Amino acid sequence: MRRTREAVATQRKVERIYKEYIVQTEDDRRQLAELSSINDTLANKVRQYKRQMDEAEDIANLTMNKYRKANALVEEAEHRADLAEKNLTTVRRARSMSVTREVVYSI
Repeated sequence: MRRTREAVATQRKVERIYKEYIVQTEDDRRQLAELSSINDTLANKVRQYKRQMDEAEDIANLTMNKYRKANALVEEAEHRADLAEKNLTTVRRARSMSVTREVVYSI
């Protein structure tokens, strides 16, 4: 009788531990499913951010190329303006000198 009670008590203890493991396993599965879902969501966000970053880099490269081209055009225009200004100064000097000579010769 005593051994039977001990066996029944041991059996109940083992069943209780078994049920605790079952509950813990179910909780772990739920957490795993939730974490997997969160992981998938975050992976999708990472892919989206990478795509946005690539698009932003492409736009930045295009903008930088346009800036460089515009800057080169401005520098070229400034160079042409400097040359034109020098030519104008040369022409004015030449006219000024010829007018001065004519005035001197007239006297």
